[in-house]
Amino acid sequence: MLEIRATTEKDAHYLLDIDIKCFEYAWLPDDWRKAGKNCLACVATWNGTPIAVVIFSNNQCGGIDIAKIAVKAAYRNQGIARRLLYNCALYARETGAVELLMLVPESRLRPGEPDDISRWLTRLGFRAEVPLFKDWFEFYGEREDGVLFYLPIPQQSIDTGIRIVQDQT
Repeated sequence: MLEIRATTEKDAHYLLDIDIKCFEYAWLPDDWRKAGKNCLACVATWNGTPIAVVIFSNNQCGGIDIAKIAVKAAYRNQGIARRLLYNCALYARETGAVELLMLVPESRLRPGEPDDISRWLTRLGFRAEVPLFKDWFEFYGEREDGVLFYLPIPQQSIDTGIRIVQDQT
């Protein structure tokens, strides 16, 4: 059974496992320490075992920054990441945040490729912002540009203007 919940200390090794299995450049220990101090996280569990994670934080401009979202390969294409983002949208609305923001490394934007995240984000209603964030990311000594995607969060109703599908369970 699938459940979405806040992370606990017991989830730490699962989060590392998800990160390593989902990203070519997994977070380093310092990245995890920073996230632990500044971010909130939710996991999707299958029969109690974490299989997906979203890590997010409030920013100074009234938005919610999505730092990382990942679903283990065996559980993809089942709407799990969409449900995690929906929870972020609910949190945004509850806290008065006006948008969800995700800064994506340019290497993850490969139209037509299986690991392209831009198509998925645009289907959910996110839009890309210009210009590029020049040399924003650094992966093992290599610099990479970033593209900011944003999704406005309407305050009057979560169902108005947002295309993230509501959790049906």
